[in-house]
Amino acid sequence: MRIRWVRADYLTEMCGFVEANGLAAASSRCRMTGPWRAKVMEATINHVFPRLERPVLPGFNCFVHRRAFEDIGGFPTVPNEDTAFSRRLARRYPTAYAPDVLVASSGRRIAESGLTGTLWHYVRLDAQRLRS
Repeated sequence: MRIRWVRADYLTEMCGFVEANGLAAASSRCRMTGPWRAKVMEATINHVFPRLERPVLPGFNCFVHRRAFEDIGGFPTVPNEDTAFSRRLARRYPTAYAPDVLVASSGRRIAESGLTGTLWHYVRLDAQRLRS
């Protein structure tokens, strides 16, 4: 069993960010633990995802207003469900990244599969999602 910790002020900070910016959902910066290769994934999440037209809200750090979640039917049962959810949500509701909130996440998959193996895993999932 993996234990995940969220800082005590995470909910307060995310609620404040979402409310102040009129958002239905948000994610935030992350710090990946594990091998140095995890820093590539961290940089992608922190610098690329927020700049996308429809930001990807990673499943490990997705803060969503209940009404918006229910309105779009929650997470779909497709590969790479967090990406599919993020894109569907952002077509109807405003989403963004909170630049001053930080969440730590495990680089476990990168440690087990390497960076190339991890990227290949997500590319395959996204390809399956797009074919669904």
